[in-house]
Amino acid sequence: MNSKFFKTIDFNLLYQRQIKPPFKPEAESITDTNYVPSSLLNTEAKDSIAVAPKKSSNVDFGGFTYNPDVEK
Repeated sequence: MNSKFFKTIDFNLLYQRQIKPPFKPEAESITDTNYVPSSLLNTEAKDSIAVAPKKSSNVDFGGFTYNPDVEK
């Protein structure tokens, strides 16, 4: 809030939602992607929850404990 970038913003008015936004996009629905660049829309979703995750080495070793004091 102390940055020069925010110098013109009255945060009290902002918190009270009394500042009119400089641009209000016209969206047809909550999922409207009209303002999203097509380069982003065509990017592969590598971490998408829509696809089951690939098997990885980050496995939960349930019940595994480590005790450095125990000798082999």
